[in-house]
Amino acid sequence: MLLFGEKYEKYAARLFLGLMLLCLIPMIILGFYNHPTGDDYHYGYAAMMAWKESGSIMEMLKAAVAGTAEQFQIWQGTYSAMFLMHLPPQIFGDIFYKVYPGILLACFVTSIFYLLHSLICTMLKAGRNAWIVTSSLVVLLCTQQVPLCGETFYWYNGSMYYTGFLACTFWFWGALIGMLAKQAMKRMVGLAILALFIAGGNYVSLLPTLIILALLICHYGYGYVKKKNPVKREFVMLLVIFFCMMVGFMISVLAPGNALRQATSWKISPVSAIAKSIYYSARYYIYWNGVWSVLFVIFITPIFIHVIRNCKWKFRYPIVVCGLIFGIYCSASCPTFYAQNNGGAARVFCMVYYLMILTQTMVYFYGLGALCRFLEAHKQKWEMMEKRPVTVCWLAGMSVLLLSCLILSICRPWKEAYVKPHSVTAIQVLTNGEAAYYEEQYQKRLSMLQDDSVSEVIFEPYDVPESLYYYLYLGDLSQDKCADENCKIADIYNKRSVMVAPSLP
Repeated sequence: MLLFGEKYEKYAARLFLGLMLLCLIPMIILGFYNHPTGDDYHYGYAAMMAWKESGSIMEMLKAAVAGTAEQFQIWQGTYSAMFLMHLPPQIFGDIFYKVYPGILLACFVTSIFYLLHSLICTMLKAGRNAWIVTSSLVVLLCTQQVPLCGETFYWYNGSMYYTGFLACTFWFWGALIGMLAKQAMKRMVGLAILALFIAGGNYVSLLPTLIILALLICHYGYGYVKKKNPVKREFVMLLVIFFCMMVGFMISVLAPGNALRQATSWKISPVSAIAKSIYYSARYYIYWNGVWSVLFVIFITPIFIHVIRNCKWKFRYPIVVCGLIFGIYCSASCPTFYAQNNGGAARVFCMVYYLMILTQTMVYFYGLGALCRFLEAHKQKWEMMEKRPVTVCWLAGMSVLLLSCLILSICRPWKEAYVKPHSVTAIQVLTNGEAAYYEEQYQKRLSMLQDDSVSEVIFEPYDVPESLYYYLYLGDLSQDKCADENCKIADIYNKRSVMVAPSLP
């Protein structure tokens, strides 16, 4: 019973929480070798110049608002995200850009813990240790094998727009569960404000949220019609929050800039977008799961069984519920397929990956719960089930695992199923000097920009270690001194021109 009871939860909670923190430390340290690039300068230019010339936070914020309004007219309507894009951390100094990845990781990790606390402790009435184990393991899967670590954690412009807003979405979902569980009407105002903020962000995390709210409104609306108290209060609160989110969504989607941007994209029909979202979301399950997912199932199964045996849920209609959860996950891919006929940029794939991890965790839990309830209802037919119910539930969970391994082995070679954890890569580049070498090149460039005796700056191309591609290094300045980003950097540092020298053949 040690492997399935409270003792396992207690020791596993300490082990996996400690392991999670140890894995995050090198990733946070690596952030101190990070530096701005690309759109960090493009969108941050006006606010950086305002801060440089006036030293006034108010003038800086005015410049960010003006830039957001301009983009609303010519490019896209995601108002809250665009506002933050115009305020990159390097405005206040290079060190703030280096601290940023640690702050984002902290926000992302705590949002997962908060959401799962609402699901496990508030809804299921499970213990703290079960919540810590599940949250720690989910965080480990998310942070250690996300497809492209650089775009999701280190590059401000891309990571804030997607990972940052996904973290806000997780906070929103968790607070929504708490509001409904505790009938806390005072939370409605905060959730309504957060709904307006999220509605001004990316559509990848927004669409699943709108679907969840719509489903909850239907559920509580049905209870309201049936005169079930105190459903009326929850129904009204959900309507207010949904209304606020829809208002923000309509402001964003009807922006003039969206129409101009859409004219340059290949748009497909909604039906085709939904079909592609379902197809590729299923493929992601095959190609993004491997050795670490198998270990996740092994370690989490005892926790889930213990939670299931002690909760009052009946786990009805597992096919319908699991299909609905999967459908909500698929909806995250729909906006990019609808607007561009593809899965979007790398940072979008990272978002979909996080949602896939959360989805498969919930689907596995609910499916295992339905199986346990079925076995409990028919335990008289199986003598072993009557004598050792936990053992049978464990065997059932392992059967699911073996079936998953069989499917993966057919669809994907196991040599491709192992992804080196990002923390291992971070430790390697920190200890072998590659991160320091990359930072040395950046500091050399920075000293040239700060040298008043140099008016026309020509940088040597970065010599980037292979392990830092798509991790810290996401691109360089142009060899054309008239390129937009080059001109903006030249203005910021009072240079006549800035360019990168052509690479040697």
